Amino acid sequence: MFYNNMEVNCKVFSSKQDWRIRVVFGEDGAPVFCALDVAASMGFMAPQKAVARFKGELVVAPIPWNNTARKGCSAMRCLTERSLMVFIKDSSIQPAPGFIQWVETVVVPGAKEFATETDVGRNSPRHPSPRPCSRAGAPEDPRRPTQHRKAD
Repeated sequence: MFYNNMEVNCKVFSSKQDWRIRVVFGEDGAPVFCALDVAASMGFMAPQKAVARFKGELVVAPIPWNNTARKGCSAMRCLTERSLMVFIKDSSIQPAPGFIQWVETVVVPGAKEFATETDVGRNSPRHPSPRPCSRAGAPEDPRRPTQHRKAD
């Protein structure tokens, strides 16, 4: 899929229990996991709020979406591999039985394997790189100048 003239490599992991996590890859090939998908798969009633409350590392990456009428790509908050496990283990709800094992044995290794098999992100300027996410949850815009107050 292309997003703003950049190729976005996405792998979707699904399970029989209706768990679904989209994974995209940065320029270095490192996988990042769609935080909204992780929270929804864990069973949060308001996955957006669960992601907003998370105090760990989040990055913003383009995530493809598709419904019956349209498809596209949106900048969404994602979890690195390290923050993925922190998010799951420190959550306020108990994930369904088998969810942590599925993430640890299928999703994370599968994402790494996909990255190495397809050489995702390596030596290609066309792949967008995930950006750090500000505490407010909005992507940091490197083009936007920082506002400074004058010292009295």
